[in-house]
Amino acid sequence: MISGLVGKFQEVPVEKLQPPKLPGLIRDLRAELRRPDRRPRAQLYELARRRIEAPHEILDWAKRDRRWSFTLAEIMTGTLTRPRDLATGLVVAIADELEEEREMLDDSETWSAAPIE
Repeated sequence: MISGLVGKFQEVPVEKLQPPKLPGLIRDLRAELRRPDRRPRAQLYELARRRIEAPHEILDWAKRDRRWSFTLAEIMTGTLTRPRDLATGLVVAIADELEEEREMLDDSETWSAAPIE
């Protein structure tokens, strides 16, 4: 009985946690957002659009991800409908949100390190 269950578990494919090139793309977008001579927003979207090879893979990953599924849902309520456009909007939104968090953490560390008078 147990050997039959083990055989069934071995047949189930292991899902990827996230598309392999996604972390690098988000890292590059965040670097662009930090630049003092930041590109216009449309150029960030174009940069993301050119680098996304498998939009369905990104969207499927986001649907399964506890955190980013909410961001994807927000984007899906907008006017974007094509998978590549949705994936582009998603990765730019992820980069934005992560940068906002970084800035908030930097600000809170600055305030906590400030002497109390």
